[in-house]
Amino acid sequence: MRNLVLNYLIFGAITLASFVTNNAKDILSLQESGEIELTLKGNSESTHYLKPLTIQAKNTTRKVIEMKIPAGLHFVSHEENTQDILSTQSQMVRIAPNSTKTIDLSGVCIQHSNASPSGNSLFTLSAKAEPKLYELAQFLDDKNIEGSAAQHAAWAISDNNDLSNIIGLDHQHEEELMDKTASILNLPKVPIEEIKKLRQQRVQPTYSSSLKGYFKFEFPRATQVQVAVFNQDHVLIKEVFNAKVQPGFHKVDYELETTEYEGQKIYSQLIAYNKVLSKRSIDLRH
Repeated sequence: MRNLVLNYLIFGAITLASFVTNNAKDILSLQESGEIELTLKGNSESTHYLKPLTIQAKNTTRKVIEMKIPAGLHFVSHEENTQDILSTQSQMVRIAPNSTKTIDLSGVCIQHSNASPSGNSLFTLSAKAEPKLYELAQFLDDKNIEGSAAQHAAWAISDNNDLSNIIGLDHQHEEELMDKTASILNLPKVPIEEIKKLRQQRVQPTYSSSLKGYFKFEFPRATQVQVAVFNQDHVLIKEVFNAKVQPGFHKVDYELETTEYEGQKIYSQLIAYNKVLSKRSIDLRH
């Protein structure tokens, strides 16, 4: 009986070891070999800089597939006026034989002048991103940086946007992200005095024509909450609140400079758990 139990435990250990073997394959190679079939769509539940893409990966084989989705992949939009997507956080996914797995991909958009992806937007996985964006994505993955700062860093590279846009309301990785982005672009490091000045302007801005609004919400536990404003193409204008709130009822007031957006319809969104929980339209066309 003892030998039987021992043999059973050994067999179980071998089975478990085979189940967790490190035989993961890159999503690109799996797609190329035909072992998986991909359907790639914009994620309507998130913003274009948190979880912008939904991947449906179908395992066409009779074996379990361990799939790695690395940071730094370039997902190309089928629409010329919709931004492409850069993956920014690596993921490991296990797909059972002859089954389909749905994954929400962490990423940011590139091509700032184009619209944000919608739930109907389709994409193709082409290859790794060009070297500068790939280097940024690896840094974002290594430092676990997500959110509006990551998005502005990507636009600084893809669209030559100003580095100062990286300055926001979450200062955790702000300075090193600005330094890294400047290094990738072969630009001089932004002096700490200038960063402090930009932070002060961000916290206490001056307005010539402003719009005020608010969101009320309640969560059962401490939650990271963001409020951001988007243009008529649902592309980020500005993050106006980003903080961890305690359980209970809260009201967040915000103010936005509107001079540049007169004549447009813009949107404010309440974001938590990487999802848009509430959205309001603001009509500046009258």
